[in-house]
Amino acid sequence: RMIIFFPLHAQPELSTSLLGEKYEDQILVLEKLNSFAKDNWIVVAKENIYQTSYQRDDFFFKRLKGLKNVFFVERSESTQLIVNDSDLVATICGTVGYEALTKSKKCLVFGNAWYKNFHGVLKIDNNTLDAEIDNFISENFEKDKFLEDLNTLLSCCDEGVVTDDD
Repeated sequence: RMIIFFPLHAQPELSTSLLGEKYEDQILVLEKLNSFAKDNWIVVAKENIYQTSYQRDDFFFKRLKGLKNVFFVERSESTQLIVNDSDLVATICGTVGYEALTKSKKCLVFGNAWYKNFHGVLKIDNNTLDAEIDNFISENFEKDKFLEDLNTLLSCCDEGVVTDDD
């Protein structure tokens, strides 16, 4: 079976709360991925290393237990190794999606990540059908198209400022 990797965001987190829209509730992402997975995929979830029990109450884990295709790994496991071993990465708006793209891995984005319009990314919303996800996955990842999208974005950015302050 194929592997979808979803590293959970810390909560509360400003970016997830604002950019995650309805998917600020991360169990909704896991439920959507579980539904899509059927018998073809497994979803590997990893808790954020900084997460406490806040916003991970008993109801979160009760809902999680009902997801037959979702498996948790220890938070000490290497995120980079899991990304390398995954076929697809899912995130709300985390940099893990961008990191996956740099490794020619596709990404499902559930929020408003800055790279959501790049080649290799499918933005998931309430109306996204499983068939759309299947079609997206079956398309080839073209690194040149990804780099073109990245360069287009970077061409709109200022150079920035670097100081010698210690």
